[in-house]
Amino acid sequence: MDGVRLGDRVAPFTEPANIPVKLRTDITEPVTIKDLGTVIYARDNHGITAQGELVIIDKGSADGLQVGDVMIGLRKRSFPVTEARNPRDAVMESTNYLLGQLLVVKTGETASTCRIVRSSEEIRIGDLVTR
Repeated sequence: MDGVRLGDRVAPFTEPANIPVKLRTDITEPVTIKDLGTVIYARDNHGITAQGELVIIDKGSADGLQVGDVMIGLRKRSFPVTEARNPRDAVMESTNYLLGQLLVVKTGETASTCRIVRSSEEIRIGDLVTR
C-alpha cells in the first residue's frame, strides 16, 4: 500500500474482483460493539483516509475474519451531561457513532486489509472497527 522505492522487494497482491458486496443495513446508533478492532495503518501512513482507500486493521483469520466480511467503522464521541464552570469538572458520557463500512479484501492471521466502501466522514488510524 506504500510507494515503491529503489531496492524495495515487492510481492504480488491482487484484490479479488468477484467479492459480492452486501452493504450492511442493520446498523443503528449508538453502534453496538462486537469483536472490537482498530485501524492500524493507511496507505503511505496517512493519518486519515476516505471511501475507496485501503486500510489495515488488527483483526485477522485467527479472529474469524474472512475475505468478503463487511466491518463497521466507528469512533467514540464524548460529551458533557452536566454543566460545570470548569470543563474538567463536567460529568462526561460517551457513545459510538458510525463512520462507514469496510470490506475485508485480504486476511492474515492477525491483521486484515480492508477497502473502505462507504464512509460518512474520514477514517483515521486508531478508529475502531467491529462486525
